[in-house]
Amino acid sequence: RFKTGTVMFLLAGTMLALPAVSLSADKQRVLEVRYENSRLSVRAVNAGAEALLKKIAAEARFKLVTSGFPKGVKVDVYFKNLPLDKGIDRIVKTLRKKASVSHIAMFQREESGNVLYSLRVTYSKSTGERGKTAAPPPVVKKETKRSGPSSSSKTGVSKIETEEKMEADAKRQMRQEIAEKLRKQLRQEGWSRDEIEERLQKLLGEGE
Repeated sequence: RFKTGTVMFLLAGTMLALPAVSLSADKQRVLEVRYENSRLSVRAVNAGAEALLKKIAAEARFKLVTSGFPKGVKVDVYFKNLPLDKGIDRIVKTLRKKASVSHIAMFQREESGNVLYSLRVTYSKSTGERGKTAAPPPVVKKETKRSGPSSSSKTGVSKIETEEKMEADAKRQMRQEIAEKLRKQLRQEGWSRDEIEERLQKLLGEGE
C-alpha cells in the first residue's frame, strides 16, 4: 500500500509540472547574432523582426532603415557562417512567408571587396491581402441606337410633303384663274373657241 501511494503521488506531480514547462517554452525568446570575418550567423526563435535587423546592423556596422513594420512581428530563422548579403536575403525570405517584404542594399567598393553600408527594409501588407484579386468593374450597359428614322424625322418629312402639296395646289388654282381671265378677254376680242384654247395652251405651257 505504501509503494502504490508513492507512485500515484509522483504521477500527479508530473502531470502538474507539464503545463508549467509548456508555458515557459511558449514564452522562450532567442536572439543570437554573430558577425566575424564578413560572415553572419543568426539564431532567432520568436524574436522581433526589427530587433533582429537592428542587431545585425550594429554588429556589421551598416546603416539600417526600416518602414512599415507593425508592432509584434516575430521571426524564426537559423543559419551559420553565411555572407552578409546572403544572410539578409535568408531573413527577408523568411519574413515573406507572412507578408510582402522588400529590401534595398547598397554596397561600396573597398580593398577587401564590396561592403554593405546601407540597408532599407520595407514591410507592407500581408500575403493574404496581397493575393486577393480586385473586384471586377461594374458592367456599363450601352444603349443601342435604332436604325430607323425617329418620330421627329418622320414629322419633318410629313411637314415638307404637306407644304409641297399646298404649294402645287396653289399654283394649279392660280393657273385656272389666269386661264379664265384670258378666255374672257379673248372672247371679248372676237377670238373663236379653238383659237382661244390654242392660245391658252401656248401661253400657259410657256409659263411652266
